[in-house]
Amino acid sequence: MQSKAFLLATSFLAASAMGLSAQAQNAMNTIDELVVTAEKREQSLQDVPVAISAFTSRQRDLVGISTVQDLTNFTPGFVYQSSNDRASMRGIGRLTNVHAVDGAVSIYNDGLFTTSTILAGSPPLDVERVEILRGPQGTLYGRNAIGGTVNTISVRPTKEPYAEVRGIIESFNFTNLQVAISGPIAEGLRMRFSGYKLDQRDGYFKNVTPGLPDEGALRDEYQFQVQFEADLGENAEFWAAYRKLAWHNRGGPGARSGYRGDEFSNGRLDPNYSIVYSSAHGLTRETGLNGIVPGSLKQFNGATSTSNPALVDNRTFSTNIPQRVRLSGVNLFTTNFVYHMPTFDVKYVGGYQEYKYNLYGDSDFTAVESYQIPLAPGSVCGTVGGLFSAGLSPVNCTPLKVNANNGYHYFEYQKWYSHEVNISSTDDGPLQWIVG
Repeated sequence: MQSKAFLLATSFLAASAMGLSAQAQNAMNTIDELVVTAEKREQSLQDVPVAISAFTSRQRDLVGISTVQDLTNFTPGFVYQSSNDRASMRGIGRLTNVHAVDGAVSIYNDGLFTTSTILAGSPPLDVERVEILRGPQGTLYGRNAIGGTVNTISVRPTKEPYAEVRGIIESFNFTNLQVAISGPIAEGLRMRFSGYKLDQRDGYFKNVTPGLPDEGALRDEYQFQVQFEADLGENAEFWAAYRKLAWHNRGGPGARSGYRGDEFSNGRLDPNYSIVYSSAHGLTRETGLNGIVPGSLKQFNGATSTSNPALVDNRTFSTNIPQRVRLSGVNLFTTNFVYHMPTFDVKYVGGYQEYKYNLYGDSDFTAVESYQIPLAPGSVCGTVGGLFSAGLSPVNCTPLKVNANNGYHYFEYQKWYSHEVNISSTDDGPLQWIVG
């Protein structure tokens, strides 16, 4: 009887779990009334004749969408490269890192055009909805929308007082504090403040060069937005927002893919010791050409790596210029003005965006400061050098010293301005129109 009772209980629990699972699945599959602005007017998602994927803040919280990369997992044909901020739709996109180049996927933040997709990955506490329109959208979104369009719409001020705080703590000393405050401040005037501060203090990859920082998702980010919304009489509405975003992060992809898969060679190609300047030329165990000039290799901060550290531990590297990304200025000012007529609306959308991006790194992926290319025995230079050392030649033929501090700095400072006026129908008739 005890076995039967146990089996019955187990069956009951399994049936309950199946029922709860079915209820959860039905809840997830239920299509709520979702209003989008894909055609520059508020419409039900089911009424929009466009291939569109829309994600509300609630849906993003439920399925764990916290980055633009996460959006690609739920949007067919949408691809995003986070390392260089490239968005493409159905194989069509911007094929360069330069944001000033015309893109094939237009990006709009609260109606303001840009070529950067990063704000679509802002926290759900700050973003009301992300709309991704697949396929050509040039009729409503201009020449930069041959692949599609990404619309990001902020959470707007509320008519009732509201406040929310969220905190996230994870491994690698990761913290993320988010806050939002909203409500009326006068009759017909509302405001909202929201923002976050995100840090990750421990990196995935250790720099074995003494005294220099580690890498790997080390993050120092913040963002805040201030909004004001006003009712101007019975027929007019005004909204304005200022947003500031800044990063100071350290990357370091994988085990630093720029590293060679073997010991660093000195670039010799033939018995005559012709030299090809490889990225880590001179970094060999003998620290010199066949040991002729021992000790000619000099590294920053007393580093001693003579081969790729990742060969022993793929979470280590040696470089004098750790990779870092600094987004020192993303400033957006956006404003909307809407006047409601009996059968149509007149809407103005305008704004300004500033984008300052800096990327620093080490092009040779080593901590080498300098090294010498010795005089090859039997070569012309070696022979002349030998005569010179014996006092028989006036030619100064000495080993070539190479300074190997191969750092790079890629930067991009862009500005965008936008002004748009639309007149769109608002009645329920079979003919809907928009001009602008």
